[in-house]
Amino acid sequence: MLYGNGTPDVVGPWNLGGGQVHWGENIGGQNLGGTFFDTVGTYQVVTDPACAPGGILDTTDAMGFNVRTGITNGCPLRAIANSSGQIVLQNPAPGKRGTLGQQTIIGPGSWSMDASLSKQFQITESKQVQHRFDATNVLKHPLYNNPQYSINNAAFGTIAAKGNQARTFQGQLRIQF
Repeated sequence: MLYGNGTPDVVGPWNLGGGQVHWGENIGGQNLGGTFFDTVGTYQVVTDPACAPGGILDTTDAMGFNVRTGITNGCPLRAIANSSGQIVLQNPAPGKRGTLGQQTIIGPGSWSMDASLSKQFQITESKQVQHRFDATNVLKHPLYNNPQYSINNAAFGTIAAKGNQARTFQGQLRIQF
């Protein structure tokens, strides 16, 4: 893909603008993790058809070099297949741009509620005291990290960790004169 920032080709029924976080699933070697596109049951990472025998990478050039046989650790290209095995996303052909488009998948939302309380007391005509409390993430709602969007990563659609889950409080006492 162009400079590693490319987008895949849509070759099957892919109409997913966003997903839903499914937390606490086994995502491969981690105690806690989650999926965003329900990749455990619906979508699976498979080898890209370009890597298969007879695929785009299985061509021999005029000097007798075959890209597919020249790759020592296996073909790194991956594709996404649905639950019936039909490929829905794959890498575009060399020199082509993918048809999915940029920024077409909406990630998990961020839900947070912050609050503050303050009270100001008049001591004299020119002196005031302000007492203030600020709180962030009052409801302590989980803030998930973004999922893995690269189809060439075996962890496509997985969320490896939650973001900052802290609920913080801050108090101030301010004297104005």
